[in-house]
Amino acid sequence: MNGTKTMILSEFHNGTACQTHVDVCFDEQYDIVVAGLGTAGAMAAICAAEQGARVLGVERVTLPGGTGTAGGVFGYYYGLPGGRFQQVDKEADQLRQQHFALNGSFHSDAKALILEQDLVAAGGTALYESAVVGVYLGTDNTITGVRLITPSGLRHTACKILIDATGEGEVCAMAGAAFQHGRELDCQPQPFSSIRVMRGDDGHMHMANFDAGYVVTLDDADLSRGIIQGASQHLSHKEDRYNPLLWITTIPGMREGRLIECDERLCFQDFMDGYVTPNPVAYCYSNFDSHTQDWAFEDEAVKDWMVAASLWGKTFVFPVPLETMLVQKFPNLMAVGRCLSVDHVMACALRMQRGMQKLGEAAGLTAALAVQNNTDIRHVDRDQLTRLLKDSACLDESNLPDCSFPTRKEDLKALLESTRPGEAIWQFSRRIGEFESDLLDWVGSADSNLARNSALVLGIAGRHEALPLLRQIVCER
Repeated sequence: MNGTKTMILSEFHNGTACQTHVDVCFDEQYDIVVAGLGTAGAMAAICAAEQGARVLGVERVTLPGGTGTAGGVFGYYYGLPGGRFQQVDKEADQLRQQHFALNGSFHSDAKALILEQDLVAAGGTALYESAVVGVYLGTDNTITGVRLITPSGLRHTACKILIDATGEGEVCAMAGAAFQHGRELDCQPQPFSSIRVMRGDDGHMHMANFDAGYVVTLDDADLSRGIIQGASQHLSHKEDRYNPLLWITTIPGMREGRLIECDERLCFQDFMDGYVTPNPVAYCYSNFDSHTQDWAFEDEAVKDWMVAASLWGKTFVFPVPLETMLVQKFPNLMAVGRCLSVDHVMACALRMQRGMQKLGEAAGLTAALAVQNNTDIRHVDRDQLTRLLKDSACLDESNLPDCSFPTRKEDLKALLESTRPGEAIWQFSRRIGEFESDLLDWVGSADSNLARNSALVLGIAGRHEALPLLRQIVCER
């Protein structure tokens, strides 16, 4: 198309992004290429196509939907209603009632069919059993197109905007974008899950998953080892009431991979210090659903939260700005899905399916508006974007749950006297200068809960007066 041009081709060589100058003649032109039609990518492709953009979705497996379809997780964990995904779920449920067995929040096969149907109806194209294996760059890191491996061989596809929805952020990394991976100490990500689907005695479909171990997703051999090892563990996880086994999902349940560096990064400590964006494109809702099994290697704030305060189950609303999807140093490259620009801890809370679908919608609409208005993704009309997101109820402040902490001293003390002291432990430990004298008095209280929980607060703050009681707690436990 338009003749041969010399461009920079960025691709992986032994896991490292390498760039060379090549002559390329594009086979086809799309407005938007979405790499990965998973939880976020499918919604991005559909919403962009419905705005009139010419969209190509590239997917490694044979169906769209990712974790909720090929991954077998046909239920929702937290998240908020509202958004284009609800229409998909409604249509999928109508299809399920006619043709499929009952199961969780939606039927995986029915949802995959509806996602594909809606994309094609909007004028989009899905390319399965295919992947991006190279990114073409022009001047100033502008994405000009992608090299694809497909069942019919290599294709060279030009595009105006590239959305990386691969989950692992592999296309952004291939292009040379910076990223974080895992926790600070040893770069260990969250463990992955292995999932099986079964038919129960009630005739319904059921799924079960378990933490199958750790894998280094950047290492092909280790990833293969983890998938095989995880699948083999199902032999020792028999559940008689959920027999027979129908299948073990081919997509491993990766909870965390590359976290791409974008214009803004959401961090656990910043959120706990009170920072929230004033201009979100979506609201996510969850707890910090960490599956870590070796807390000693997490950072201090996480150990305080998960271990000392035992607040794993505390939920929050997370406003997410568009800037977490705009890849640094690239004018037309977006990252959406699990590879969102967050830190290791925030990744535990922002990976849930409802939130990922909302962010996919926001990414698709942003890209489509940029194409419509012939502007870059950083200069789309934010008011127009907000109107579109509110029209679908993707951005809806009316149903946000109250996730605030108690703040009054009396209420916090009452929690320390209870068997659910976590919020008080956290709040007092973060306001230690204000309540130190009270806590030193309470650590000597005859009330066992008040004394022990006050000792935990003082221990977090590094006060040695708490050590005798802390040692006693450890010995008794």
